Amino acid sequence: MPVRSVLIVVNPAAGRGRAGILADKVEFLAREAGISIGRLTISPPAKGGSGAGAGKVPAGGGASGLMDSPPRIAIPPGADAVIAIGGDGTLNAVVNSAADPLPPILPVPAGTSNSVARELGAPADPAAVARALICGIERRVDAIEWKSGGRPAARALLCVSAGFDAAVVHAVSGARRGTASYLSYAGPILRTLAGFRFDAMEIEADGSPVVGGITTAIVCNTRRYGGPLVAAPSAVPDDGRLDLCAVRAGSRTGLVLCGLAALLSRTDKSDRIRLARGEVFRITSLPASRIPVQADGEAAGFLSGGETLEARCLRGDVRVLVPPEA
Repeated sequence: MPVRSVLIVVNPAAGRGRAGILADKVEFLAREAGISIGRLTISPPAKGGSGAGAGKVPAGGGASGLMDSPPRIAIPPGADAVIAIGGDGTLNAVVNSAADPLPPILPVPAGTSNSVARELGAPADPAAVARALICGIERRVDAIEWKSGGRPAARALLCVSAGFDAAVVHAVSGARRGTASYLSYAGPILRTLAGFRFDAMEIEADGSPVVGGITTAIVCNTRRYGGPLVAAPSAVPDDGRLDLCAVRAGSRTGLVLCGLAALLSRTDKSDRIRLARGEVFRITSLPASRIPVQADGEAAGFLSGGETLEARCLRGDVRVLVPPEA
């Protein structure tokens, strides 16, 4: 399908300002190719607020910094494609837009982790982005539909989780001023590790119980969890299934060892980690617990005692544009 009209969705502060520069170059090249361009700027949640300025849409939640309801950006009718320039949070904002149907998305990695874009082989060079618009290949990838605690259903492309990693995301969201970097996570990881409550949860995969004693559960759509971390080595974003990385660590030492396993891409070798595949996962908190939840690297509320987080695979739900060589 020829691309004549495109919306650029950009978080200009992502990548310490690199995203905004990329957006300018991509817009220039697309216009040179005769493509009509619209532009929407989103911004990350700042400490104590949404971080949105005039004419901007926050890429995270409201005043608490928690994504209790995902942002709903407006994609104009007639857009043939959306170029998402930023990180995984920018992509999350696009897939949760009010557009129906959602146009094909061309991810441009310009954030901290860029896990989804890296899995898809998305281009970061402006000229390659322009080529992908003109002669790219449309590919269908799965999405995660998740809901919990009475919140409306939302979508994620990377992962949804409950437990330690989500607690770190909450801590980063609470302390963040502007965009995050890998260094932004160091302090929150140490503080979360020191005060983490090892609340167990019950997990079902396609209706069958998963081994007990789980204190962190990550439902993945891709191999990469964030940056260099690989939580689910067998995950493929277009196979119609999701992958579970369930951590049984009940101590801080155990959590550190599980983190090292993810860093070394060896979660499948750890006796503290259980991997499973399925189409629907249900994570239920036990009485008197309050377990943090995150989606695509954005804080997403809590599971209080007895509440359930359901994550379901939406096979081929999202169309993406990738370069012919990807």
